[in-house]
Parts: sequence; C-alpha cells; structure tokens
Amino acid sequence: MELEKIKSKFDKEIKKFIKRLEINYVVCDAPRYSNGKSWTEKECDKYLKENPRNKLESKNIFLLNDHTRSETATQDKEYYALNEALKVCREFLSKEITEFCKDGKNQYELNKLLKNAFDLIDSNIVKMNYNSWLEEISKNDPYNSFILLVNKKKIYKHPVYFDITTYCSHLITFEFGHRELLLYRLKDYLIDIYSQYLLLPTIGVNPKIKYTCKPTDICELIMAIEKTPEITDSEKLKAILIEMFEVGDIYSKTCHEISKRVLGKGVFVKKMAENLNNIPTPRTRKKSSK
Repeated sequence: MELEKIKSKFDKEIKKFIKRLEINYVVCDAPRYSNGKSWTEKECDKYLKENPRNKLESKNIFLLNDHTRSETATQDKEYYALNEALKVCREFLSKEITEFCKDGKNQYELNKLLKNAFDLIDSNIVKMNYNSWLEEISKNDPYNSFILLVNKKKIYKHPVYFDITTYCSHLITFEFGHRELLLYRLKDYLIDIYSQYLLLPTIGVNPKIKYTCKPTDICELIMAIEKTPEITDSEKLKAILIEMFEVGDIYSKTCHEISKRVLGKGVFVKKMAENLNNIPTPRTRKKSSK
C-alpha cells in the first residue's frame, strides 16, 4: 500500500475510534417512590414547575454514544461495543501499520504520523471528564444530550433539570475513566509499534526552499537521491528534502508516476546533468616568466 493511502487510512481509523468513545447522551432514570415505582412524565413535569430550583434526582444513569441503536442501548452493551471498537483499531494497526513499518521505508514519515497520533490521543485524554464534556455540549445543543427515561419512554430535557451528581458521581467518574483507559491502551499499543520500528532522531526545523521548477521536478530529484546506493543514509536525506521543499503530499504519487514512464525517465535530473556539463571550466593562471 502506498504511503499516502496508509497515512489516510491510519488517520481515519484512529479518529473513528476516538469518535466512538464520545459521550453524546446521558440517559437518566426517572425518580422512584419508596416502593420502587417510577414517577410518570406528568409527575416529573409538575415537580419541575412547582419550583424553578427543583431538579430531578436520578439514582441511575447511562452514558452512551448513540442511544438509538438497539445494540448499544444499555451500559453493558456500550462497554462491549467500545472494547470491540478498540479491538478493530488494534487489528488494523497490527496487520497493516506494523507490516508497513517492518518494510523499513518512509520511516521518518511514519515516525511523524505516530507522534501526531500521540498528540491527538493525549488531547482527548485531557478532555475525558464530565466538566469538559458538559462545557462542550453546552456550546452546541444541550437539549438533545440529556434524556429522561420514564417506563422505557425517552424524553429530551435540558441538563439544568437534572441532579445526577448527588447519587451518580461514581457512575460519571467510572464512565469517563473507562474511556480514558481505552485511550491509554491504544496509546500503549502505538508506543510498542513506535519503539520497535520507528524510534528515530527527530528532524530539526529546516528552512523552506523556494524554487521556480515544477514540484514534480523536485520529487524527481529527491527520488534520484533516494535510489542512489552510494548515499547510505538516503532515507534521512529524503525526509529532510521533502520537508524543505514541502512536497510531502505528492511525493509518493509522483514517484509512482515517474516509475511508470516508458519514455522520458529522469527528465529533470538529465537536464541538471546537462547544466553541470555546461559550467565553464575554471581558467588556470599562467605563471609569469621572469
């Protein structure tokens, strides 16, 4: 698989898993009487109207990504689905990413790819708590995030109508902590791959080089350097040149196109060679005779 394709697929799989961990709905059981019977919708609304400071106290909640899907409509099913999502992501990393890393090519590009993934996972770990989540959903549409469950009927309510921390703080802590743990597990697995195949010195910040030729010409030049066996550390030099000339987005595709040419291989490199041959030979100064 080409580098750009594997990078795109890697990015897609990591973001897909992180997206699956998002909590989009808090489903709250209606308050219950001492005999265990839950309040009706009418009784809940009456209680809220009696005093503007009244809140429905729920003793049990579910935190879900999607409450409409029957296979993840309960917390136990959600746990299973989250673990399966991690399993699918790890299988992709184990098969395709690991095999690509074993090949030994494009190490600096893959090195950078995994480091970016670490940053993305870390930023989501930091946000994986109730306060950050509540602040985020409040910016959007909180009316669609809190659901009152009355005798299996789901009713959307504003979060201010619920007091879920009095009885359910341990559930909230556990749910966000569980997702944080899954992110750490994914990160640990990526670190295993990184340390085994891609632990390379970081390339420093290189200057950006301007040029008047085509970007494909630059790719051809870098490709020629990469394929030259006399340059034993060509992979490192290639990565530096790609960064300096900013052709990372097209390099793999362009090299593939150059390789498929029947005629005209190495047009730019050949032109450079001709220019080198046309450089005037330095004149040697004649010794003066005394």
